[in-house]
Amino acid sequence: MTKAGSVHSYWIDSYETNQKELTLTKEKNQSLAKEKPRVEGEYDRLIQRWYQSWDNVNTVSNGDSHFCIDAGSNNGIPAPGDDPETLLYEPARSERSG
Repeated sequence: MTKAGSVHSYWIDSYETNQKELTLTKEKNQSLAKEKPRVEGEYDRLIQRWYQSWDNVNTVSNGDSHFCIDAGSNNGIPAPGDDPETLLYEPARSERSG
């Protein structure tokens, strides 16, 4: 009977340990699911901008690290006018400082 009791106790302890691990894993997954939209937004902001491309673009540099482009409205870039300038790329703070 003692052996049956120790086997039963082993499996109960194992079950309780696994239940605790499962609870912690579920909490971690919920936390990661909440974090996912922020991470995807950061990806879009930092990585995808490097893959923007336009055909038949004329560029003009004014010598102060800014340049103007003439990509045409067919590329989805608004034409110049009274509206504020259209920002196509701005380096991240870490890129600007270093």
